[in-house]
Amino acid sequence: MSKPFPWYYTVNDRPVRIVEQASGGTECFALDMQTGNFVVDRGYLAAVTPGSGKDVEELTAPLFEQRIATVRVDLVHTWAHRLSYAKSTDEQGLAAAIGVPLSPPPLGASRVIVRGGMVPKVEFVLPQGVFVRGDFDARIATAQELPLTGPFASFQLAYRVEPPGASRRCTMIASFEDKPVTDTPAVGVLLRVDG
Repeated sequence: MSKPFPWYYTVNDRPVRIVEQASGGTECFALDMQTGNFVVDRGYLAAVTPGSGKDVEELTAPLFEQRIATVRVDLVHTWAHRLSYAKSTDEQGLAAAIGVPLSPPPLGASRVIVRGGMVPKVEFVLPQGVFVRGDFDARIATAQELPLTGPFASFQLAYRVEPPGASRRCTMIASFEDKPVTDTPAVGVLLRVDG
């Protein structure tokens, strides 16, 4: 009797998930290391078999989710760095600086909002479970809690990204419905270009 699906692996450090389809077959999804989205990649089915010659590690579901969050937080941090060097802060300049397609939205986000102007920003609206506060705290510098802006406002934590030699800096703001502790899920991430 085989083990139940889904199966979780890293193949050369890339998260790979194999799931059972309703038809009874299997499908293989690999994390796109540029966008943070899962894409169908059946080539990894052979890679996870013993003797494939690939660096394969089987993971538990919690370790798999942790690995995905680490990759995605690192992507957000990379995009914040890129925005600090944006050639322009209009919508086209911001989208170009991110360096990845914004459709479909990266990170498994439900949508991306790009706004130029006085306060240039790129906002990722997230479904439940993409990030928790602890994911950011583990990978990025200490957060600053921002003041609430009203009785129904979300809780926000700001992480500064100041690359050396950049003409601007970027503030990464994670939003939460509840006062964030380590395992509080984020509902959004905003990258605001400052200066």
